[in-house]
Amino acid sequence: MAHIKVFARPRSDVTPSDFFILSDKTITAQFSEVGVTGSTHHPITYDFQFSQVFDRSLTQEQVFRRVAVDSGLLQQFIQGFNATIFAYGQTASGKSFTVEGKKHDLKNLGISQRSLSYIYECLEQRKDANIEIQISYIEIYQEAAYDLLNPVQGKNGASTFPRIAVREGARGMSFFQNLSCIPAPNEKIAQQLFARAVSNRQVAETSANLISSRSHGIFTVYLTTQRVQSETKTFSKLHIVDLAGSERVSKTKASGKVLREAQSINLSLHYLEQVILALQLEQRLCGSEKAHVRKLHIPYRNSQLTMILRDSLGGNCVTAMIKSSP
Repeated sequence: MAHIKVFARPRSDVTPSDFFILSDKTITAQFSEVGVTGSTHHPITYDFQFSQVFDRSLTQEQVFRRVAVDSGLLQQFIQGFNATIFAYGQTASGKSFTVEGKKHDLKNLGISQRSLSYIYECLEQRKDANIEIQISYIEIYQEAAYDLLNPVQGKNGASTFPRIAVREGARGMSFFQNLSCIPAPNEKIAQQLFARAVSNRQVAETSANLISSRSHGIFTVYLTTQRVQSETKTFSKLHIVDLAGSERVSKTKASGKVLREAQSINLSLHYLEQVILALQLEQRLCGSEKAHVRKLHIPYRNSQLTMILRDSLGGNCVTAMIKSSP
């Protein structure tokens, strides 16, 4: 059964809207209903439930602690469970800041860098096992997956990135052809690999965001542990995902390449939503009187994103979703 926690993080540099009321675990949207004649009726309210709604004043370190440490997610990853952290929301809502932080600003490091520091600090204390860590970074751009840690020099001297083929293997597991997983024996190497990959992401200027991510970035840490005097190995992986922002094309007035990018982004986010909703339904049915019903179909095959995250969303995996919003 999947374990999914959903957090909400409003931007600290945006003036709060009068239409939204934030409490510890709920965001209430309140709107006035306007009649045909223009008269205002009783307000309409919608309540959105979360595992926790963060205060606007929370620092990057505090957000990291609550999402990845206090929730037990990173410890479960270290113990051998697959895990996923991802931020989602509209463009310019602060997703990349939450996940990647600001370059060369140690105070505002993102969840990715802080997770690496935490993982290596914990593993250094273990003397009872041989430990190996590998790193990969996949970019999904217009439904094509690329390896951002393995640039290939073209004939004209420009670097290109090899395309990855995502396949479905035995027992519903996904595997990747042409993906490089680079050993990271210490934190310094891991941080350098992350920074190098992030610098290769596809970005563009839109009417809503000067530096808008036009692709999904999937940073993955692979952990292999083998206890001393044991032949058994434990494998786990941690995905930290910076999703491209959803956009309402009618508002951004996108055209040409930016329009095609927005349409691809919105479609892949729709497919991710379908998977999350199906997993939540499966979780609610588990243990109920309907538990004997045939296993629900989870539509992982609809997109590259859900195929890649397949073995880190369902089953005994742990997932933390961060809803970024102005």
